[in-house]
Amino acid sequence: MPKKTLPISFMILVTIVALSCGNSDLKVKPDKTSSPPTTTPQLEEDIQSFLRTPAAMEIDNESTANINHVYVLELTCGHYLVSYGSMPDTLNDLLDGFTFLWPESIYTGKPMKILDSMPDTNNPNDIGGVYYERINNYSGKLYWLDKTPSNSESTGYEWTMSSHPIKPTVSKSTMDDTYEEAPFLTEMTPAEREWFGFERNLQMTLPFLIYDGIDRRSYVEDNILDILNASQYYISKSGYDKLKSGLNEGVLKFDIGSRVDMEHFYFLYYNTEDPYLPVCFEMQVDGTRSNLKVNCPEFDSKNANSFFNSDDFDSYTFPDEVFITKYDIL
Repeated sequence: MPKKTLPISFMILVTIVALSCGNSDLKVKPDKTSSPPTTTPQLEEDIQSFLRTPAAMEIDNESTANINHVYVLELTCGHYLVSYGSMPDTLNDLLDGFTFLWPESIYTGKPMKILDSMPDTNNPNDIGGVYYERINNYSGKLYWLDKTPSNSESTGYEWTMSSHPIKPTVSKSTMDDTYEEAPFLTEMTPAEREWFGFERNLQMTLPFLIYDGIDRRSYVEDNILDILNASQYYISKSGYDKLKSGLNEGVLKFDIGSRVDMEHFYFLYYNTEDPYLPVCFEMQVDGTRSNLKVNCPEFDSKNANSFFNSDDFDSYTFPDEVFITKYDIL
């Protein structure tokens, strides 16, 4: 498949940095007409002290992992738009051969289920699910429940609803909230577009397997099957079959891995100048994940360890329990 020039080479790279580093806008904002809560210095000190307890920090850790799992679905919806020219009608569409990864719920240990209505904080059945609101052809929104630390004597937490908008992952910049397709997309044939969006989604979501290890567990396994299990992801059976088809046609390339020190990591990103270059990040001394950077001379054939790549795909074997279909989450 001939690759087209991408005018904004790193637009999606910037998107992923924003998604993985900023959570301040995720919570549903309170009604502006309500009165703000009144706190005293002592109460505020007690709250901050509680939030530093191991139990509260673990709850916050789970929430971070759950949000990253939701981001995988958000990115996949955005890349679905790249492939087909519009957002999916439902999240079920992603499991009809488009996505390779499907997240497990951090809270339930089961595949993240698709909700058919807005999640209710008082409904236990909505825990571990995500609701998709399709706003128009180029935008949407995801809603889910998060566990949030609280000073509740019975549980130490409460359930709150979070949300995040789905934006186009590739577009021509506009000054308002409208969407204009990047010209290089309109020059592609439908088949070229479909594979381009599928490949880009694969490249941008596979790193979340490693992000989970750093963000939640401060440890990353050294092979794809252990990483899938520890980071709590499934493989979409239809997406797996499509990936194999794309490899047979020679239209897909991907790679994720680490330097041998298991502290520096990379994934391949399609860029017109290279055209495939590694994007790097690291597990820092304090256990946090660094920002993404390009041009990674420290990764070469002598010191790089690939976890999962297109060139050696036939060497990977996955057990049946790793695969999922849309019928497993209906």
